[in-house]
Amino acid sequence: MMSIFTRFKKSPMADAPSVDRDRRSDKGFTLPEMLVAMMVSGLLVTSLAMAFSVVVRSQGGSQQRIAESKDITFVQTWLPADLSSATQTWLEPELGFPFNAELPGVNVLTMARPDLDNDSEYLIMYRYEDLGNEGWALVRYRIDNPGCPTSNPVVGSCSNGNEVVKRIGVAYELVPPPAEWDGTTSPTFAIEVTRRNGGGNGYGSGTDSRPVGEDVAVHFVSGSVYLAGGSGLSAGQSIDPNPQVIPDPVAPPSRCGRRILLVVDMSGSIGDYPDLRDDVIDATGSFVTGFQGTPGELSVIGFDEWIEPLSGPIGEYYDTLNDSDGKMAYLLNTVLPGMDGVSGSTPFAFRPHAGGTNWEVAIQAAYATPTDWEEIDGYGKGDDLNKDRSDLEYLDYIPDLVVFITDGDPTFRQDSKGNYYRDDNGGDTNAARTATAANLARQFGVTDLIGVYVSNSSSNASVQRLASVVGGTAWNKQFPGNADVADYFAGSFAQLGGIVQSITARECGGALTLQKRFSDGTNPSDTGVWDFQSEQGSKILDYGSDSSVTFQHQFQSGQSSKDFWIEEQPRDGWVVGDASCEEAGQPLSAAETASRISRVDPGNGDPVRFTFELLPDQALSCIIESHPES
Repeated sequence: MMSIFTRFKKSPMADAPSVDRDRRSDKGFTLPEMLVAMMVSGLLVTSLAMAFSVVVRSQGGSQQRIAESKDITFVQTWLPADLSSATQTWLEPELGFPFNAELPGVNVLTMARPDLDNDSEYLIMYRYEDLGNEGWALVRYRIDNPGCPTSNPVVGSCSNGNEVVKRIGVAYELVPPPAEWDGTTSPTFAIEVTRRNGGGNGYGSGTDSRPVGEDVAVHFVSGSVYLAGGSGLSAGQSIDPNPQVIPDPVAPPSRCGRRILLVVDMSGSIGDYPDLRDDVIDATGSFVTGFQGTPGELSVIGFDEWIEPLSGPIGEYYDTLNDSDGKMAYLLNTVLPGMDGVSGSTPFAFRPHAGGTNWEVAIQAAYATPTDWEEIDGYGKGDDLNKDRSDLEYLDYIPDLVVFITDGDPTFRQDSKGNYYRDDNGGDTNAARTATAANLARQFGVTDLIGVYVSNSSSNASVQRLASVVGGTAWNKQFPGNADVADYFAGSFAQLGGIVQSITARECGGALTLQKRFSDGTNPSDTGVWDFQSEQGSKILDYGSDSSVTFQHQFQSGQSSKDFWIEEQPRDGWVVGDASCEEAGQPLSAAETASRISRVDPGNGDPVRFTFELLPDQALSCIIESHPES
């Protein structure tokens, strides 16, 4: 029987070719086969490498996007909220705000925020810092009780506790600095902070510029930019507290005619020196007379360690147009001469040299007056003066403009309980408290706050403290120069008169205020509406609600005068007579009247045209008389 193996068993001759084939197989791949194999392997390896690279890149990009998204969430969560609650902001890289902590990096944006629990303020600070292996970042800090000791809290403004610093939040992945950056300037390449400016005065009107919040652009390493911003509602920065009147769509508005508070330093550093005292008294008189005949209101107070009403009770303003209540005459004829007396000889005399300068209570007088103050701890003895506040009475009438004149550093401040105490070495802290009062004044409705630092010896630190209260735009020491936009003026006592004149010109320079008078004694309120046309358009004088109309010409640089024409539209039963004018409370002389006022009556019922010469540093107040038609 043949098995399956026997059946297929080959003969020796049949096996020979098989041996040759096995030998050929032992020779390996041929060259074409090897090339094909290498090509296929290369394609496979390349495909795998590309796929792996895509996965790695995708993972890295995703991680970066996730990290950046967290950073944006941090900025988006904190920054607008901080800005909207800020009472004051600082952008200086090397911040001079008084706090004891030594923090890394450079300041980008610091804000004071109200602490409602303790009736005080704390700081929020954003800083650009190098975090080593983690790169450059925007770090947020909170500083409670800034400037207080880190242990053993003292009474007064530190009664709430020690200074405490907390790091709350970090935005990573920020653009690193360029090689040329030295760490002392604002890192605008990574974080750009831009102050907003209102049209006209954003904290007001006219041509002034006042911050109304900040916009922040954060630049990330990826190249993306995130924008955030906010407006300090606690400082009233988004509020325009100007009177809500409907503007004439034809005639441009006039800044002249606002409610003004003048705050004058009466401390002994001025009062003890007759020449300096005379300079301040003369400047005060010049300020008051500069607004005579304008359609506004004015109040004057003096201050040293305390406040002294000069023109009347705090919060009361007198009419600068007609002085119907006689307060302007009282101020000019009684108060100012009394300021020149020896200390104690009149109620208005300057204080002895021991007195300090309480900036905070002086600025506070714009919106509140103290009631039931109790004097304690050695008043007038040269040591610390303390006054205990029992209550504040908030005022019904808030000035549009506060002009604050001082020659010294602030030496008093108020703690969270309302107590004032003296700290001659606490200039920065005292100024910071005054800045809080200034922001509250703005919130109550003050639209402009102008500081004047007067001294015969320069003190840049004192000037900067004043700037921290009123704003950072400095007067360029030219007359008038940039007076119409300056936040603060710094000059000598000899320059004070020119500074004051520049401020009055800023308000009412080039203004023409018109009233009517009737030769037969007719009460103006019985005459109804009068229509005045001018090159600026039309203005209506309605004696049912107003007593005057005001036009104001905006002078260009180098322009010394302006011929401004007015036409009174004819009224049945009345004939237009002559015009008479006064400047700074003084009637124009006959020669001045002839040279600065002209009258043209074309007849035939056409309007009578008056042309008035306006000056850039003066306000002209005029009366046009009318007679009954015969």
